[in-house]
Amino acid sequence: MPWYYRHWGVILLILAMGPFALYFVWRSPRMSQNAKFAYSAAIMVITWWLISVMYKIWAFYQTFLGSMQTY
Repeated sequence: MPWYYRHWGVILLILAMGPFALYFVWRSPRMSQNAKFAYSAAIMVITWWLISVMYKIWAFYQTFLGSMQTY
């Protein structure tokens, strides 16, 4: 069985590919259905959190740069 279908392989893919690792989670013959749901939920929550943090950083810089006046 290839490394990317094992638990440690999926975790490595999550770190490298983010939500695109879901493909490998659901194709894995080694994981149970409950493990697939748990990995999927964790990937979605982490992805949502990262997008939220990045949006807040972007909004902060937009506010900061928008308040600066160039003369």
